[in-house]
Amino acid sequence: MYDEDYFEHGEKNGVSLYTDYRWLPELTIPMAARMLEYLSIRDTDTVLDFGCAKGFLVYAMRLLGREAYGYDISKYAWAHAHPPVAARIHNDLDLTFDHPCDWVVCKDVLEHVEKADLVPLLSQLRSTISRGFFVVPLGDGKRYCIPDYEKDATHVIREPMEWWAEQFAAAGYTSLVFSYDVPGIKDKWVQVHPEGNGFFTVGR
Repeated sequence: MYDEDYFEHGEKNGVSLYTDYRWLPELTIPMAARMLEYLSIRDTDTVLDFGCAKGFLVYAMRLLGREAYGYDISKYAWAHAHPPVAARIHNDLDLTFDHPCDWVVCKDVLEHVEKADLVPLLSQLRSTISRGFFVVPLGDGKRYCIPDYEKDATHVIREPMEWWAEQFAAAGYTSLVFSYDVPGIKDKWVQVHPEGNGFFTVGR
């Protein structure tokens, strides 16, 4: 499903919002820096980018001095990982957890997960990594607040903030900080749809 068509020609073929998915340092490095600042991720912390695609955020975090790794389910993305971090990107979840991490960051990923699989997945992450930062698109249960998110054929969860908070609690997270806006991350959407994205920082 997450093949060349999805990442390179998604907009043209109506399957995703991606076109020519590539390394854009002018966008990714500032976003990574803002994420590290917002979460107070220390120089000594290790980070897992869960759903990292080709590993661009992993590379940006490494440029900023963090020990970062990535995992993605897409065999295409894994096979075409950004060369400087290709050895740090895994397609096998067991291999991913061989590298102990302090943080998991997960941006634009959980909305692709079937509802029945969501809490088990979050529980698995919580059992290994104590702190997490999850960015998801919000909806009313039927439609997204941001209409463009409907253009991704693999999106399956369109729920409001309260529903997501319940899922994190069900997975065993005991602390949660929520915001509709983290400046420097998804700014273009916030300007038009201020409550269209959810930023969840969780811990156990």
